[in-house]
Amino acid sequence: MQQARNLEKTLEKLKKPILISFHSVADPDAIASGIALQQLLKSKNPDLKQISLNSQSKKIIKELEIKIEKIEQIEKYNSVILVDVSDPEMLESFEEKFKRFALKKKLVTIDHHETLKKIKHSQNFFSQSTSCSEIIYSLYKEKNLKPSKTTSFLLLLGLISDTNYFKEATPDTFQAAYELLKNSGKNYFQALQLLKQCGTDEEAKSVIKAMKSAIVENGVSTCKAETHRTQCASILSTLTPIAIAMGNGKISVVQNTSCSNLNVGELVKKCAKKFHGNSWGHENIGGCEVQNTERAVEWLKKELKQERLQSQESSQATPSRKNGLQGK
Repeated sequence: MQQARNLEKTLEKLKKPILISFHSVADPDAIASGIALQQLLKSKNPDLKQISLNSQSKKIIKELEIKIEKIEQIEKYNSVILVDVSDPEMLESFEEKFKRFALKKKLVTIDHHETLKKIKHSQNFFSQSTSCSEIIYSLYKEKNLKPSKTTSFLLLLGLISDTNYFKEATPDTFQAAYELLKNSGKNYFQALQLLKQCGTDEEAKSVIKAMKSAIVENGVSTCKAETHRTQCASILSTLTPIAIAMGNGKISVVQNTSCSNLNVGELVKKCAKKFHGNSWGHENIGGCEVQNTERAVEWLKKELKQERLQSQESSQATPSRKNGLQGK
């Protein structure tokens, strides 16, 4: 694949010392991509460091006895590779630092999320792959190399997670998953067990309390949650096309991919900009931190309603075209 060859050539030219990192809510796809790339470039001895990890990633590295230290400073590096991210807003407190770094030294981003915002003066590699893990695995195949058993398992976890358990998979995804599963020496059930998250009694009580506050209007469910907002929104998204959970100045949005085709990351980014906050997100899940969550949620609901109306009009005009938010 030409794209893999181009990326391989760029990585080979990077000057040491090299830092590999990812976005500020690093999920299994991000950490798997980072770890796999670090091993692939072991001749250059790159460092792998994190801004922060989500709870799922913390569980995975604990179970597999992997340590990823936090970034303290980036000035000592001559090259930086950011995986699973190209939007600077997803770097939180390190956004400006990486922007300044790109002005003077080499910064490369490897991502499968399409975004209009990129770090100026960085070299960006974008792929239509379903996960960043799939992109990094293609580099191994380009070199006729096999990842270690642990790395194969990690890449499989990243692939499963970011395709929403293969709901967004392509034939290439299934081929990669087959090869990684075979090479890992594990089975699919073991992968699912590691990705599964079981909460404490207190967490369960918090989620149940939030569910009691849920309301549904125009295909959008909303609830108030002091904690575990993303989990609450994920539960509600199994029942409605879009789910929103809010509380303590933060908002989480999750869409049901079987009946919605919206870019959630772009939506919450607009919301954060309008209400002077920060955002993070991908196509199917995202969140923002704003000063007035009530007003922000009302704005989100209006935007979603408008999107639904536009989608219905488009569907009536061109029935074969799928566009925007579609709900039952």
